[in-house]
Amino acid sequence: GIQFLASYIDEMPPEEIRELLDTAMRHGDRLKNAIETVLRYVDSPNITQIGETYALSDLPDFVSALATELKIESIGVELINGAHAAELSLSKKSLEVILGELIDNSRKFHPENNPSINIQASVLHDKKQIQLSFIDNGVNVSPSELRYICQPYYQSESRFTGEVAGIGLGLATVASVLWSVGGAFNIYNRKDGEPGLQADITIPQSQKVPTGKLA
Repeated sequence: GIQFLASYIDEMPPEEIRELLDTAMRHGDRLKNAIETVLRYVDSPNITQIGETYALSDLPDFVSALATELKIESIGVELINGAHAAELSLSKKSLEVILGELIDNSRKFHPENNPSINIQASVLHDKKQIQLSFIDNGVNVSPSELRYICQPYYQSESRFTGEVAGIGLGLATVASVLWSVGGAFNIYNRKDGEPGLQADITIPQSQKVPTGKLA
C-alpha cells in the first residue's frame, strides 16, 4: 500500500489515499505488536531476578489496576488458606506479564470479548508453594487443543474466530516465566461443567525469615 501511494499519490482521490493509509497503519501496528510479543517471549526467562518477591496481600489492588488498564469489567480476587500473609518468589513485573497474558487470552477467546474472571490464591499443604487459579467463563477447548496450547507459535484462536489475532506466544510466555522460577502451569476446561477454562499456576513461596528472627 505504501509503495502504491509513493507511485500514484498525485493521481489518487483523497478517499482512496485515506483508505490505503488506514490499512497500512493497521497492519503496521499488527507487525509492531508481533515483534514485541516475540521479544517478550525470548526475554521471559530473564524477567525475574533471584531474590525478588511479591506480597499476595497486594494482589487485589494490583489485579484491579491491571483490569482497568486492560478494560476488563468483571474480575475478582480471593485470598484463602493463609495466602494473605504469603509472598511469592516472583517479581511484580513477572506477575504482571503472567496475569496480563492470561487476561488477554481470556478476552480473545470469549464469545463477546468481555469475560468474567476469578483469581483464587491459596497456600498449598506443603507450605512451600502457592497456587493461583485463574478461571474464566469463555469457551471449552478440546483435549487435542489443550495438549498443544502452551507450545510456542501454536494458534488455536483461528479455529474459534476464523482470524489469527496473535502469533501463539501468550501462554508459552506464561509457562516460560513460571519455569524460570521453578513454578508450573496447567490449563484445562472448568471442572464444574460451565464453559470456560481454568489455569492453575504454581509458584514457590518465599522462605524469607522475618527481620529479627533466626532461621
